[in-house]
Amino acid sequence: MIAPFIQTVDVKDGHWEKTPTGWQPVTVPLGEGAVNLAAFFTLLGSLGVAKPISMHFEYPLSGDGARRKAALTLMRRDRERLRAAMADACYGTKP
Repeated sequence: MIAPFIQTVDVKDGHWEKTPTGWQPVTVPLGEGAVNLAAFFTLLGSLGVAKPISMHFEYPLSGDGARRKAALTLMRRDRERLRAAMADACYGTKP
């Protein structure tokens, strides 16, 4: 029902973790959480949703150069996992 109103596809992965204060959402690298990216893009494709994709990163970019470099490495890996999931789902390709 909402497919015609989708303007962007926001991509992020995570899972829930039980803590002493209750269940909390935890952001993890793409492909390591609860989201099945290939199934997600297959669904979007079947609904005819072809919109810009926004990847959401929560890696720490502040601090020393080594920490920043590690965060950029993780972002690149997420980008490759996103591309692979889209390819598996044939999302963004014309029949």
